[in-house]
Amino acid sequence: MTKPKSNTEVNPPESTDSKLINESNDNNDKISQAIQSEVLKAAQHGRPIPRPEDLNAYNLIVPNAAERILQMAEHNSLHRRQLERIQIETKAEISKSAIKIESRNSLLGLVFAFSICMLAIGGGIYLALIGAQLAGSFISITALSSLVTAFVVGSKSNAKEKPITSHPENTNEDD
Repeated sequence: MTKPKSNTEVNPPESTDSKLINESNDNNDKISQAIQSEVLKAAQHGRPIPRPEDLNAYNLIVPNAAERILQMAEHNSLHRRQLERIQIETKAEISKSAIKIESRNSLLGLVFAFSICMLAIGGGIYLALIGAQLAGSFISITALSSLVTAFVVGSKSNAKEKPITSHPENTNEDD
């Protein structure tokens, strides 16, 4: 069984090694804070070119460094604007292509639907001519009513989807 420690015992003084470790940790903390401060300053700077006092410091280290940095920033800005313009033009081209494809598909759908209805009406007339007047008239009336219904419903949905707007600046007919 171990003896319990008495309240009168005093902890031994800190050793020299532990003092050095504590001082080292304090120095590391100060260095870390200084680095974080510099990083924060750089992040807050947020411009494509350094501050004038920084440019002067660069010139002291490397002659014409400020001029080179400004040229680099100008080239970078020009390149960024060119990429943005290309991206906008590409999106416009894709949009135009999608509209053309949608229009073509819509037209093909109308042509095929009209052809099927005409065949059904023709088939109904043929049936009526060969003696099946009731079946022929039923098929013809059904085909005609489906054609009219599709036209009316399609016209209403197109009117809701595409409101009429005029943009005089977008009237180029270069297609």
